[in-house]
Amino acid sequence: IVMNYLKGQMVSLDGATESEDDPYVMVKKARCQLVGLISDEVNFGKETLILRALGLLRTLESGIVGLEEMRMLLDVASQEEKEWIVHSIESLKTDGLPDFELDINHPRLLHAYGFLRRVDCALTAIQSWSD
Repeated sequence: IVMNYLKGQMVSLDGATESEDDPYVMVKKARCQLVGLISDEVNFGKETLILRALGLLRTLESGIVGLEEMRMLLDVASQEEKEWIVHSIESLKTDGLPDFELDINHPRLLHAYGFLRRVDCALTAIQSWSD
């Protein structure tokens, strides 16, 4: 049910209604935000793209969501950005979190962090609901 829902199919349980606390609704909103952020024409910059890639890696590891979003991310990335993402993935596999010298207070990064936190909330909710 969870995977079908995340693929964009509407799935309802007997008598279920959409509420703000419903894990399905939280994941739906987070996924919409992710797709919107990835497809946004504004140039968010290399650092934010890396953060998004790392955020998607975390969800990929959980096995809940991420494959389609990672594909979309790579589809819109420039060659240089793709190389940074690949480098980030390789660093994550070998060294843990890579050491990027980022301005933590940069508005674009704050936006990305806030977004990833919302995705984390949705993933946490859906994981606890399905346990």
